[in-house]
Amino acid sequence: MLFSGPVRAWRCLLAVIAVAWLTLLACSGGTSGAAGSCTSKGACPSDPPPTQPEIDQCNTVWNDPTCGTLFQTYFACAAQQEKCTTAGTVDDTATKAAIQANCASQIAGYHACSSTPSCGAMGTACCTGGTPCMGGCCDPSTQLCVGFLQPCATPGQRCSASPSSCVACGSPGQPCCAGDCDQGCCIGQGSDAGQGGDAGVCIAAGDSCAAFGGISGICQFTAPRGFCVDCGLTSSPCCKGGVCQNPLTCTGNTCQ
Repeated sequence: MLFSGPVRAWRCLLAVIAVAWLTLLACSGGTSGAAGSCTSKGACPSDPPPTQPEIDQCNTVWNDPTCGTLFQTYFACAAQQEKCTTAGTVDDTATKAAIQANCASQIAGYHACSSTPSCGAMGTACCTGGTPCMGGCCDPSTQLCVGFLQPCATPGQRCSASPSSCVACGSPGQPCCAGDCDQGCCIGQGSDAGQGGDAGVCIAAGDSCAAFGGISGICQFTAPRGFCVDCGLTSSPCCKGGVCQNPLTCTGNTCQ
């Protein structure tokens, strides 16, 4: 946690913009030194100036290449909201309330920026320690995180959940990706008669398969998973090629 310790004038401005992984607890006024800067003492005359460690910590956030500009915009607004007690010290409660009321858009802008993970999220760099990606795979070719069943950089490879890695799976004719296929069905040995599983081969939606009991079936995909369902029977989907059992006919992809 940055800027922890007793609240003083210099500290209260940043207490409002606590974010997921970074809690900022600082305050700056504008009557002594540059208004809204990391070295400002604040508007309340009895408050002490910031210490050098506090200034250094503030400057790190102020100069951040990703979110520093948004932080400065927030800081400029918040510095104008400082309220003092009759004793000449910062009124922490009143100041925070004024910031929240008058700097809401600046708070939201900085929070959105500083809350974005630098690694581990889909499309961001893989983390180097612990779990590389949150709910996906680390593509070894790009060192970026991709979601389950999403294509990896190497042609023909997708992110498989078990193990969490980029492998050749998920497309028609390929092994299933931990029981799942992209826009299709997982069928074959170990796939529970076409209902998905940890083994088997992917087929495309609309292709033929064997449903329970060996009955003719067809692959139907409804996100997030495809299933092999009975076909050709009354009120069931038509089999591949529009085929239904006699005397039924295929009307609107349904046997009637």
